[in-house]
Amino acid sequence: ALLHNHMSYELADLLGLLSPESYLTDIAINNNYNGIKLFTEQIDESFLRKNGRMPNDIYKGDNIAQKRRTGIAGSLFSYASVWDKASYNNHYEKSNFMPLEKMNEGLWSDKYEIYNLDDFAKMAAFIDMTSTDHIDNDHNWILYYDAYYERMSPIIWDPVGWWPGNSSKKQVNIITSELLESLYKNGDFLRKKYAIL
Repeated sequence: ALLHNHMSYELADLLGLLSPESYLTDIAINNNYNGIKLFTEQIDESFLRKNGRMPNDIYKGDNIAQKRRTGIAGSLFSYASVWDKASYNNHYEKSNFMPLEKMNEGLWSDKYEIYNLDDFAKMAAFIDMTSTDHIDNDHNWILYYDAYYERMSPIIWDPVGWWPGNSSKKQVNIITSELLESLYKNGDFLRKKYAIL
């Protein structure tokens, strides 16, 4: 089961998407062998530097399990306040969520200026190729905001590609979130996605 994420990260890297390094490793705790585990690089400012990106905002969206905000709708694309930051541009306050708020507003009005359409098209192709539905309205979203270009890009996280129950779908245009539902209305996004496929 560990290979589902590891191979997904390898494919994301081949597509030119931001994704963590991962590898299988043996683990022993207090000299007791604990089996093979998947090492997964954590997403933070050092991840950006390693990938040749300027330190800027990284938004993590996970409104599920112990992170769930009680009394707030599950969708990450309803409220910027549901997200956390793993890195931030020090020219602005850490509490600044304006780029994410702008992205969410554009989502509902079909405005895509803030989206790096190339990267989101790669992500949509990645979702189809891996038959994943694990990046949804509630969790597993990580977004990088480049303040210089004023563009938002996805970072692949916990996709669980090729899971046996999902791989039987054998379909394209897998829409797992309101964000993707909105992007699929955009002709430029669709042309870019099918060029990648």
